[in-house]
Amino acid sequence: MPTANSRGARRSEPSALLEKAAMDIHAYVVDHVDAPFRWEELTVDESVPLELAGPLACGITTGVGAVLNTANPGPGESVVVYGVGAVGLGAIMAARNSAAATIIAVDLHDSRLELAQRYGATHVINSG
Repeated sequence: MPTANSRGARRSEPSALLEKAAMDIHAYVVDHVDAPFRWEELTVDESVPLELAGPLACGITTGVGAVLNTANPGPGESVVVYGVGAVGLGAIMAARNSAAATIIAVDLHDSRLELAQRYGATHVINSG
């Protein structure tokens, strides 16, 4: 279903590309979550467009940092992520690898909520 971007232009939902790139980056985050990020170690498949890979990689690390460095959820605590784009997916992945017991994803798009569940959300809410 087409959605509007920040300039009001219509675009197709990028779920398939987002999912492909997120899977590649998810494997990297899970393997390296306790180590400093060194991006020269990350190889992006040539089929992933660079205009998607750059923002997605930046978004994933931002979301991971927000959860692990700022929120730092303790055992049994809950995490709510509003918006499950690149930053939100990074936050979901990090929360899944933290001590948080409940991870709630909130978004307008069911396709993004499905990705959130795949990457660690225990609950999803469509706010549309």
